[in-house]
Amino acid sequence: MAHDPAVPGLAPGTVLGPYKIEGRLGSGGMGEVFRAVDTRLGRAVAIKVSNEQFSERSEREARAISALNHPHICILYDVGPNYLVMELVEGESLAARLERGKLSLSDTLEYGGQIAGALAAAHSKGIAHRDLKPQNIMIAKSGIKVLDFGLAKSVGDQTLTASHAVMGTPAYMAPEQWTGRGADHRTDIYALGLILGEMATGTRGSTDALTGQFGYIVHRCLAEDAEERWQSAADIGAQLEWLQRSTSVPSTQQRRVPYAWGAAAILAVAIGAVVANRFPGASRPSLPPSAPARFDLSLDYESGGFVILPEPSPDGRFLVYMSQSPEQKPVLRVRALGDAESRSLPGTEDARTPFWSADSQWIGFVVDGKIKKIAPTGGAVQTIATVTGGFQQPTWGSRGDILFRSSNREPLSLISESGGTPQLVTQLDTSRTENSHRGQQFLPDGRRFLFTARCADRAMNALYLGSLDTKTTKRLMPIDSEAHYVSQGANQGLLLYQRDGALVARRLDLGREEVQGEPFAVLNRIGYGPSGLGVSLAASADGRVAVIKNVNRELANLVWYSRSGERQGNLGEPGEWAQVRISPDGTKVAASGPDRQTGNRDVFVFDLRGIPFQLTTNGANDWYPVWSPDSKRILFTSDRNAAGGFIKLAASASASEEPGFPGAGPEDWSQDNRWIVGSNSRGAWISEAKPGAKTTALPLAARGATDGVTLSPNGRWIAYVSNESGPSEVYVRGFQGPGVSPDAIQVSRGGGDFPVWNATGGELLFASADSTLWSFNTAGLDRGEVPEPVRLFRPCESSSLPFSPTRGSTFMRAYDTRDGKRFLITCTVEPPGRFSVLLNWPFSPKEQP
Repeated sequence: MAHDPAVPGLAPGTVLGPYKIEGRLGSGGMGEVFRAVDTRLGRAVAIKVSNEQFSERSEREARAISALNHPHICILYDVGPNYLVMELVEGESLAARLERGKLSLSDTLEYGGQIAGALAAAHSKGIAHRDLKPQNIMIAKSGIKVLDFGLAKSVGDQTLTASHAVMGTPAYMAPEQWTGRGADHRTDIYALGLILGEMATGTRGSTDALTGQFGYIVHRCLAEDAEERWQSAADIGAQLEWLQRSTSVPSTQQRRVPYAWGAAAILAVAIGAVVANRFPGASRPSLPPSAPARFDLSLDYESGGFVILPEPSPDGRFLVYMSQSPEQKPVLRVRALGDAESRSLPGTEDARTPFWSADSQWIGFVVDGKIKKIAPTGGAVQTIATVTGGFQQPTWGSRGDILFRSSNREPLSLISESGGTPQLVTQLDTSRTENSHRGQQFLPDGRRFLFTARCADRAMNALYLGSLDTKTTKRLMPIDSEAHYVSQGANQGLLLYQRDGALVARRLDLGREEVQGEPFAVLNRIGYGPSGLGVSLAASADGRVAVIKNVNRELANLVWYSRSGERQGNLGEPGEWAQVRISPDGTKVAASGPDRQTGNRDVFVFDLRGIPFQLTTNGANDWYPVWSPDSKRILFTSDRNAAGGFIKLAASASASEEPGFPGAGPEDWSQDNRWIVGSNSRGAWISEAKPGAKTTALPLAARGATDGVTLSPNGRWIAYVSNESGPSEVYVRGFQGPGVSPDAIQVSRGGGDFPVWNATGGELLFASADSTLWSFNTAGLDRGEVPEPVRLFRPCESSSLPFSPTRGSTFMRAYDTRDGKRFLITCTVEPPGRFSVLLNWPFSPKEQP
């Protein structure tokens, strides 16, 4: 029987399932709203009770809401026969705030951006709100919360309402809602425009007086024809964020253009575009078109997520990059260097490794084991070939050949743009301890190419010139990084590479096939890439546009949090910390970080006061620390050894190292001291925990990437991350020595990463795609019981970018815990996606800016 909120049955103290009613909050679109407490978790919630049992439409409404998980959307926790249990949002409604008058421009831009972000998250899942208004927007301590998706509708579901039914609040309805033509995400954009105008003016519907960039944003939202509105809420959010930042920068600093939109303006001047005509009110920078310039580019603010190093097209007209936002699949985005907006390329979802054809007409990428291509202006996606194994650092020559490396520890392979079978074109010289050939780049003739031979002995690393015609290679010079060639005319060019933490240039005469002169500095203090060899640079063919990832900026705090999400202080000082691991006895913390002298990564050990000491000091990269069960030793991977790892006592930097331990990429050491598990480009592996042991493949996933492999402390379960079914998810299997049970149990939904066991194995923690931590109770797995995960908290809210699971990152394990009550979390101080751009960069030391 349906509950009737008018009867005393829902008076304070009434129990509704596991929820105890505390009082009435008000009425909503479907019935009464009550404050209650979840007696199992002690969590305050809001319960919306319907006057009737849920219909089929109401169940679809609940499913629509439950698909949304975003910091600015009210969370749905539970569904009953006639009630919804939701996050209790305390604060005041935007409608109540507007009764006191208009908002400041700063608050309007901030709140508008947060509303746009919430809509973007919903729209990415095919869900439109359809009743957006100030009454269902709350202003809480944490910012905006969009409530009452009671009219939410999946765009593909035409059965939710009667045909041509008009639904929504009249004052905020779009023209298509009035006429019953059907509503989609652009209906929400219309309502957002009205709300932006009301926040700025304090009066509903008063938008005519709005001018400038803000007025342009609002008026485009309110176009009568939906096709003429903004087509993406994410684009509106990016515009509002840019405007907020540009209005807060002092006028004396605006010539430095440190943000993405200002950077686009300088690039536009350099190639003859006129930004001021495209965006009324924008001022022209005063730099002459050919002047050298350096500035910062912040592409993460455009796309809302993680950004891989942008690749300029060879002709210098476009940037392409892979972006991963918490709400969406990875997708390729393109930005013309005269535009202030980037745009996604439909058909490139889940794409990896973007690269340009030599004529700039095509962007290549890999998805599902296939090499594909698409024009930078969009259009049909074409398949080039199928590859087995990996596909790394491709370069596309002027004669149609594609050179690539299949994995981190491989020589180079070649495949034609017309398809066929890949062929090896280089061989590793084991006498020089070479473990890979990388940084490959075709030269202008399309037959010769450069590559760096990486050796176990880092002092032997060298740059080579190879040829498809002669199959021979020629050593050009010793080098401690990869190199990038830019042309200065026939057979003349410059090599860009790293040396001593700076970007330097040196001349290369391709006629004589030799380097000439001394290197000169182009940019100081750019840091080292994650591998210690990556220049983290991409440039147009003539070098006039170069983009550099400034890794020195990516500082992180190691922050302690309680299980309830309370921040309890930092461990040590900010640094480039990654791969954080708490010792089993809980007295020490290991992490990888950069050596101050060389820039390569080493293993550091902290005591609980936050005082670190550097455990490893080898010239190679030492990282991925894993504690032994007794907390006395640390296993780590090193670039000096292509096959396995090393073990060192954790208490002394002067202690000797034990080489010969199995497997690159160790991730866990069983508590009974029998097994070590890990993953690499070939998948998951297991070995005995002793020197010289052989690794055996673990059959965890049939295809796709596998990592995050970890054993439960009780030895009964193995957890891992796989993208074999699409998005990366956390899975659990029964563990039986070197074997696993055939049935995989999916733990996360809608994206998951970083599985971490508590000390008993009774709980598995993981992070969802929006950077929230979740708990999965494993107690009933033996009985076939698979509970729903329980949300814990979303950390790092005070950071400029919350910690985020990012697939393909070399810096795995963004947090750790021993007891499941206290968490140590890597919180980014400054967001990734920021890049230094050199425009018309100097060709000789005399021309340096």
